[in-house]
This record gives sequence, C-alpha cells and structure tokens, in this order.
Amino acid sequence: MGRPLCRCVASLLALWLVATAEPSSASAPAAAARCRSIFVSPEGSDLASGDSGAAAVRTPARAIELLRALRRSGAAEGAVCLRFAPGAYPLRSPLMLDAETSGDAGASTILIAAASGAVFSGGVALPPPRVTRRGFWRWDVAGACPLEVQRSLFVNDERRMRSRTPKQGFLRVEAEVARGLETGAPRDKFSYAPEFDASRYTFDAGSEVVAFHYWSASRFPVFHIDAKNRILTVDGVTSHTDVWARFGKGEDYYFENIDRDALEPGEWAQSGTKIDYRPTSSEESERAAGRLRAVLPCTPQLLEIGDGAHDVVIDAIGFAHTGDLVRNIDRTPAQAGVSVKFAAAIAVEDASRISFDHIDVFGVASLAMSFARAAHCPVVTNSRMTDLGGGAVIIGDASDAYTPVVAAKDDPETCGVTLKNNVMSDGGKIWPGAAAVWIGDADRNKIVENDIRRFRYTGISLGWIWGGRHRTRHNVIEHNRISEIGMGAMSDLGGIYTLSDLEGSTIRHNVIDDVVARRYGGFGIYLDRGTSGVTVENNEISSVSNAGIALHMAGGNTLVGNEVCVREGLPPLLVIKPGQSPNKIEEIACPSK
Repeated sequence: MGRPLCRCVASLLALWLVATAEPSSASAPAAAARCRSIFVSPEGSDLASGDSGAAAVRTPARAIELLRALRRSGAAEGAVCLRFAPGAYPLRSPLMLDAETSGDAGASTILIAAASGAVFSGGVALPPPRVTRRGFWRWDVAGACPLEVQRSLFVNDERRMRSRTPKQGFLRVEAEVARGLETGAPRDKFSYAPEFDASRYTFDAGSEVVAFHYWSASRFPVFHIDAKNRILTVDGVTSHTDVWARFGKGEDYYFENIDRDALEPGEWAQSGTKIDYRPTSSEESERAAGRLRAVLPCTPQLLEIGDGAHDVVIDAIGFAHTGDLVRNIDRTPAQAGVSVKFAAAIAVEDASRISFDHIDVFGVASLAMSFARAAHCPVVTNSRMTDLGGGAVIIGDASDAYTPVVAAKDDPETCGVTLKNNVMSDGGKIWPGAAAVWIGDADRNKIVENDIRRFRYTGISLGWIWGGRHRTRHNVIEHNRISEIGMGAMSDLGGIYTLSDLEGSTIRHNVIDDVVARRYGGFGIYLDRGTSGVTVENNEISSVSNAGIALHMAGGNTLVGNEVCVREGLPPLLVIKPGQSPNKIEEIACPSK
C-alpha cells in the first residue's frame, strides 16, 4: 500500500483564500464579522463576561477558558473570535489551543487583534533601576523569572546583549586539547593564546564561551580555567570529534558575561541575581522623562496549537520576549542549529488547517515557529519574524543527535506547510548556527515569495537524512529573496542548502546574493550529499564567496536556466565530487557578461 497523501489537501483552497487575503481586517475571512466574540483588553477584568469591549476580560488565558466553556456547552457551534485590544499581554505559561477549543469540524477559532499593537509577551517588566556610583543601572531580578539564565535584555524594545570579550572580532583557539573525562562527565577543552589574560576577568555560572566550527556553533558555560597551562574546559561537548566540529586550532570564539566592569553603552552583565547595565545617552533621557521600558525575557513558549486542534486563524498578533528554555545545551546543536532543546515561540503539532496572517514574532530566545509531527497544511503569510535568537521556522522533526531522526514507518507526517510573503531576518543572535528555515522529514511544503536575510549559516535548509527512508519530497522553494547569508561566520553553507533524495522538489526563480563563508563553501545553491530528484531552474545568483551553484555527491538533478554572476576567478558551477548518477545541466550564464 502506498504512503497516504497529506490528509488536508482537500482544504488547501480554503487556506489559500485566507493566505491571499488583504491585510488583517480581511484576513480572517468573513467568519470574523459574524462569529461569537470574546473581548480581551489589558485594561479589562477577568471577572467580566468578555461579551463586549466594555466588559472585556484582561488575560488571554481567561479568554481561552471562556472559549472552552462555550465549546463544551454547545453555545458556539460555529466560529468564535477572541478580539484583542492593543497592548501587552504578559504570559507566564504558554496558551494552549486543542481539539476542545476547536469545537466541531468546520468551526473556526480566530484570535485577532482589534487594532495594531496587541502583543503576547514572555517578558517580565522590570521596575525603575537603581543607579550605581559608576552610572550603571542595576536591577535585582531575584524571583522575576524561574529560569536560571537569560542571555538578552530589552530596553525600550531594543535587544541588549551581555558583555562580550573581545568587544570586536574574535579570539582564536591556540591548540587542540583532548576531551577530558576526569571531571566525571565528558567535557571539551582547548588551549588559549597568551594574549588572553584570564586573571583580568570573572568566571562564574553565568559565563559562557561561544565558538564557531565549520558548520555549527557552540555555546557552553565555562567549567574551569587552568591559567598556568592556559587550558579552558567547557561544560559540554561538541557534536562530533572530527575536525569540522571540535575546538580546533584557529577556531574563532568569544566570551559573554566575564567582564563586569568595562561595559560599553548598551551592554550588561549579570552576577547572581543582579544585573548591571550601561545605558546609552538616549536611554538616560528616556529614563529621566519616565519613558523607560525594561523587559527581562522569561517564558520560553507563548502559544501551543495541538492535540487535534483544527481551523484556527491567528491574525495580526505580536509574539515577543521569550526566554531560554535551559541553562546549558550540553552538546553542540546539530548542523543548521537544530535541537529538541530549543523552544519555539509558537509550536504547532498534531493540528490541521492552522493559519497565521500578519503576525509579528520578534525578540525571541531561539525559534520563532515550529511545525512538527502531524502538523497538516498550516499557512503563514504576510508576517514578520525578526530579531531572533536562532532560526525562523522549523518544519518536521529535529533530533538532538547529530543526524536527525529517520522517521519510523507509522510516524505521523508533517506536510503541506506554506510560508508565503514573509520577512525572516536578523537571526542567530544567541544560537548563530541556525538556518532561517529548516525542513526535515516533511513533504509537500511551499516556501514562496519570502524575504530572508542576515543569518550566519544557511537561508533555507532542506532534506536532513544521511541515507534511509524519509519523506522530504515534493517541496517547492520559489520566488524567494535571500541575502546576507553566512556573514563570514561559518563554512559549508548556502543561500539554499539540500541533502538527500528530494524527489519531485523544485528550486526556482529565487534571487540569492551576498553569501559569504569563513573558510570555504559560500554557495548560492548547494546540493550536498545524496541530493537527487531536484529541479533547479531560473534562479539568479550573485556575490558569493566560493561558487554560484555547488554539487557534492549529488546526482539525478536538473539544472536549467540559472543566471549566476560571480567575481573573476570563481566558478559559476562547482562539482566538488560527482554523484552516483549524472545530472542534467544546461549552460549557466551571467547576462551582464
């Protein structure tokens, strides 16, 4: 018996109508005008009925309780709209939409902003700071957030990072040191150069080292400094012991939160529960005028849609200020920055016909959105995912091991995800190895007309099985604008990167430029190991550091009509190593030459 098709294909027309609607007032179809409404406002009361704007409830959690009650009672058989007035809605735990909140088949649940500016925030608003004798602002955040460590602070809606050493550029690994076991658990080590004087700095539980390997990046707590022998031990291990993953000689790295004194404007440091922040001159003025807003990110996830949820529309709502889920990722995230330990601000799993339109996800600790097991045909359109700790979107299932998991025969399938006309930018602020969009073991997805820019690894990453059966088939990547990828941080990357058999997939009409690797492998389109069954056509590629299109053990693909303009001395097409079968390749031209 053949593999079943994505079971919500029949609903694609309805979803497409939602996806192509005009801005938010019309994007939650006509149902929004005739649905049963629950009103929510930051100025409301959870003792109110929620039946009108004048009787709005205060919290999204209370609104969902009322939604559940309506569905259980049968009083709302059709669409229900939760209408959010402008303002911030702090969340200490994620909102959950499931089969019970969805009601009968065909009923819609619509979360819609009544006007712009409704934001679900995982952050904790901090009180006015105490000013120290050195002019730093100080907060004591004891009890503010149950999570142990946060790596960002938001001041007047701008992300502020912890103190960085060095302030510009990187330190370099002096020499490799064998992985140690004498501390009771495996931990990696490296030797640092004499120019770095560890005695000048303070190392404690909040100190971290961020390192860039060939195609992954590590972030570890500093476990031990052996100043006599200049050996640093981190609290964790990289994803592999081969040269491409370990702390090898010449690897770039920097520290966070070891320099508590030499703070630059906009930097902060944490010691225990105390945060010291050096404000900018404009922030000093804002504080004097009573307009200072300081937010400590906390809640890792803001919205979960699953357990059989269906027919949900999220319209024009913002999601911001998520916190880090764990203190320590004890193993370097896999290539493309995937790890099951990363929480997405919005997570969809075991749900069908879910639509997001004109949402704004910003200032998050890791991922903006994830679509995992049995997420069927969700649509994300006209939305923004910016200022991200990691990547923008993960589609499919990511394993915590280096090689993503090969799906079992009867595992539920993720399929039919559409990302259309979205902006995804400025990722990797905390986890720099992340790709903007990652697709693994998921089929019939469409990534179209998106603007993807400023990610330190890859723009769109597709495939993710080294041999074995999987379901990454019939994906469409077209009409995307992809730029400022790699940014000189890592290697072996591409504006679009593929891996494994991708039968029936197409990469066409994409415009890719400014792809820069650190050592090697800065490609516009990179068909890596085992890539087959892909049509690459009519793409425009320019300004890459190594080659326009690269093939590495890739066979059975078709490359036609591509325009590649590279600087003199670089190949428009690079075959690193032939695949098992030939590719069909038409001449690659640069119209300006």
